Amino acid sequence: MHRKSKSQLNYHKMSTTTTTMVPSVANPTSTLSYRFIEKVEKFTIIDIDKLQAIAIDSEAEDTQRGASNPLFGTGRCTTALAGLCFSTVEQIGIILRTDLRTSNDIKDAIKGGNLKNAISFFDFFSLNGLQSVTPAEIEAVYYLFRNKITHNLFPKHGLGAAQNIANPLNQFVVSINGVYSLNVNFLADYIKNAVPIIKGLLGNPNNAGLIITVDNNLQGIQAEEEHLLRNKYHHIGNGHLQPYFSQWLPNITF
Repeated sequence: MHRKSKSQLNYHKMSTTTTTMVPSVANPTSTLSYRFIEKVEKFTIIDIDKLQAIAIDSEAEDTQRGASNPLFGTGRCTTALAGLCFSTVEQIGIILRTDLRTSNDIKDAIKGGNLKNAISFFDFFSLNGLQSVTPAEIEAVYYLFRNKITHNLFPKHGLGAAQNIANPLNQFVVSINGVYSLNVNFLADYIKNAVPIIKGLLGNPNNAGLIITVDNNLQGIQAEEEHLLRNKYHHIGNGHLQPYFSQWLPNITF
């Protein structure tokens, strides 16, 4: 993964607080935003590491199998890791958005904002030390590799998804033997570099603008998700769901 030197860092406008209008945060590590990123680091990053370790073991086994073996290329958890990485990108991207001003904005971001959330993610981190990925490239990747329908048609489109330690860490899509494939190594490496960056920014008391924005987004997302749940619960014809919702979500008042 290409990273900019400290002298090249161009911090996103959300991550700076250079005016007296935004005070510092007294205990940033106790905020909702910091605790959220800690959970991402604790669970998601460890899961990524585990899946990559399995893939490396399977690659080693392939050196003994040979390309003619039916099991060659299996056991690399490529689809599982790609799904985890995409969901992590969207999860972090949505809380970094600066355009979630109303409940409708938040609802749209939750229900159909995967692409915008991903663009938010890469935009933020490209301005905070990591490789730049253009919105156009992200949109193309999402249309061809994240779209649920085309994802199941990879063989027909001649596309693939690849995870191999030999893959470059600066290309979103790579050509392997003439087949263009989603480079899962790039995606996983980008996230593993991004999480410490956002954790450091959220842990800095001087980044109150960023902390307040992310905290507000998290609170708004939680409120809107509960609102959507209540609507689902009370919608005509959903009586069969109500016992499960009530039992499994005891802390939500329906």
